[in-house]
Amino acid sequence: MAILKATILADVNTRLNLSETDIDAEILRAIQKIVSVVEGIAETTGTVTVLTGTNSIALPTGFVAPIAVANSTGQALEKVDIVDLLALMRSDSTAGTPTKWGIFGSSLYVQPPSSGSTVLTLFYEYEDTSAGTITLPDCAYEAITEQVCSFLELERGLAGVITEQAAGHERLAAGAIAVLMARYARRKS
Repeated sequence: MAILKATILADVNTRLNLSETDIDAEILRAIQKIVSVVEGIAETTGTVTVLTGTNSIALPTGFVAPIAVANSTGQALEKVDIVDLLALMRSDSTAGTPTKWGIFGSSLYVQPPSSGSTVLTLFYEYEDTSAGTITLPDCAYEAITEQVCSFLELERGLAGVITEQAAGHERLAAGAIAVLMARYARRKS
């Protein structure tokens, strides 16, 4: 289930007694803050198909950083520094089942080139790029909402002065983020 930006907008307006119509910039800032401190919250998987005779494929929309690549049986491919992978690609163009991978620019490269259409699973960190929804887990709702409230209260206050209301929302946001950090730390262990 996805978090709707419209729901956050309505909730923020109610909490702050506002009538804002566009808080997308604040929502994005809140998401970026949460993702920067809650390791693993913005991880996902996707499949990519490397076509016969090729050894590259475009990365998915929203891709930020790779975690791992696995073949259709779940076996992990070996991550290789892109310079070394490109050298391998130049020295051996014999097609087969990809066993190594690297990333350069906006493409995933594999070696050897695929001898048939090969489906790979890509595990990666992503950035939410959707228009009306936030693809972070539902448990991030309160942290996003309170962080947006804090940002808006800071904007409403005097320049350089943290208002009591802004500080209160920042404390609530920090508490919600701490809960997320604990939850995702348990998942990793």
